[in-house]
Amino acid sequence: GGNNMSRNILVTGAAGFIGANFAEYFVNKHPEYNVIVLDKLTYAGNMDNLKKVMDKITFVKGDICDFDFLLANTFTMKSVVESVSGKKPVLWWIHEASDIYKSYIQEFGISKTKNYDKVIIKAVSNIAKNNFNKCYMDILKEIMPYGIPDINMQSHYDKKSNYVKFAVIGGLCENKSQEDVIEAFIKLQCYYGDLIKLYVVGNYSNLYGSHIVKKYKDNNGVKFMGALNRKQIFDIYKEVDVVICASKEDCLPVVMTEAMMYEKVIICSDGTGTAEVIRNGVDGFIFQKGNIKELFDICKYIIENKQDVKIIGKNGKKVFKKIFSMDSFKNRLLEALDEASNLVV
Repeated sequence: GGNNMSRNILVTGAAGFIGANFAEYFVNKHPEYNVIVLDKLTYAGNMDNLKKVMDKITFVKGDICDFDFLLANTFTMKSVVESVSGKKPVLWWIHEASDIYKSYIQEFGISKTKNYDKVIIKAVSNIAKNNFNKCYMDILKEIMPYGIPDINMQSHYDKKSNYVKFAVIGGLCENKSQEDVIEAFIKLQCYYGDLIKLYVVGNYSNLYGSHIVKKYKDNNGVKFMGALNRKQIFDIYKEVDVVICASKEDCLPVVMTEAMMYEKVIICSDGTGTAEVIRNGVDGFIFQKGNIKELFDICKYIIENKQDVKIIGKNGKKVFKKIFSMDSFKNRLLEALDEASNLVV
């Protein structure tokens, strides 16, 4: 707006990964706003995520305070959305996997009678949308993917190497199906032996993780890296050729988005939101979740055509710029804010 009154924006759940990235982007891009960050600091909230911007924001633990606009970026902010609806503009932005709804319904039951006419509801992908709509009678219609800052401005020097390095990134768990990736990789080793490597990045201290490490730790081609910090993970992206996400369900995995940012060839399962935004064999590869043979075939094709598939990484970067860049995210967000404001006059 043209007036000089300072405006407040409230970001809920901003100590989580996506919320913190958004808060950091927003304060740097729009210093004229007072950014108030509200977080209950529960399972996903971590103050460390906000350390870079602590001097530029007001942090409130818990309660809603005075604001011009509510951006609720978790399903579990439902009661807040309901209490603010109609009084202030509300954008409810849905990211959650189906298990969140299962446990929510077990605890609270379903309230199908609630009226969300005065709320703009968007989901980060069709998977997130369908999860929400199973509980709420198809009221969510629109997709609004997130954006992340592009920290990979230069194309990486292409080191000529005979190796092909694969990575799978994320805490080891049943849903992320790292074992499928390792099994496909072991089949590839029968053909390519020492010419291929697999980095398994992520915490493995749980039952699934420790079972996997124990089972495969003697395989020289598979490196269990454990949990890494952000900088170390970015170093892995630079180092590898291919990044795989084999999740049974992942609404819009940040690891795939970051891999596209780094121009890596991505392989994702059809259980990911990423599969909705890429063209198979053009911007990346998609396989049927749980289908180790199909994953193996894709990896084999990539190894056999190592130089030719570079273009796929470049196309992936184009998808990143078009959908996930901060500029395109900003446009989607501002549009959604306008829609929400128009509902509350």
